[in-house]
Amino acid sequence: MILNPLQRIRVLESTKKCKAGSLGYFVAQDSVNSYNGWDMCIVFTRFGKKGKLRSEPVIVRPYMIEYDTMKESDQYILSIAATPEGIEPRLYPDKRGRVAGKLGDTKLEPAPSDVKDLLNVSDEEFIAYIMAMSLLLHKIVRGKRVNMLTRQFTLKAQKFVNSGFDISTLHPEILAHYILYGMGYDAKKYNRYVPEGERIYFSKSLASQISNPAKKRIILNKLRKSMAMTKTALDKHHKYIEKSFQNNSARINDVIKYYRRRKRELESLKEQAKKKELGWYASIHD
Repeated sequence: MILNPLQRIRVLESTKKCKAGSLGYFVAQDSVNSYNGWDMCIVFTRFGKKGKLRSEPVIVRPYMIEYDTMKESDQYILSIAATPEGIEPRLYPDKRGRVAGKLGDTKLEPAPSDVKDLLNVSDEEFIAYIMAMSLLLHKIVRGKRVNMLTRQFTLKAQKFVNSGFDISTLHPEILAHYILYGMGYDAKKYNRYVPEGERIYFSKSLASQISNPAKKRIILNKLRKSMAMTKTALDKHHKYIEKSFQNNSARINDVIKYYRRRKRELESLKEQAKKKELGWYASIHD
């Protein structure tokens, strides 16, 4: 599955905190080495069907091509041959029996937006959308991998605080990270010891900066202008995504065709897998 940047999505199932029913805005995707999987960044607005509204980016790792859309006989082939043939990584559990970084941890589907005009969405929805735009710009402008996008940084953060958390002063590609910083600032211990009348709350400041459609339009136009300036890089990234999908699809088809005609060899692989001893954990990004 290939998603379009800033597309609204719904989680069908997941082993991560974004359980079924979670809603969010897709940021970007990268192939996980040459395996049948994506690293995807999504800014969620709601976790679970009845979860509390909040804006938070999460990295998920769905399959590039879902096996459950195939015939049962082909699913059986891949359940045995996917790892030996390099379609999926060979992962080993740690001492506690946990396996990190497993592919297929989340299933997604596109979700229609309830409101056509972004200027009329709820504040939470608007914040999630501009964060998704900013993270996409951060990836494209700074050449970041998707799995690095949620790492916060506090470069010049104090200046941001002293300016009253004015997001209009920020470069579009760092806006999301400073919003995340601001969200965490309200709970900082050192802020609790400041007299109530002198405290600066990011949540209040941000609410005042997006309090009406006119203010939202200024922020959105600034992000869209930066996005337009990165069109060439965005097109290049999209071609890379399409090529990764096509290459992986061809590899999977080749493996399925090969073992359809070699059932004994497939059963031999199955027996080898049973006998193979567990080794050290291998990261899929190694």
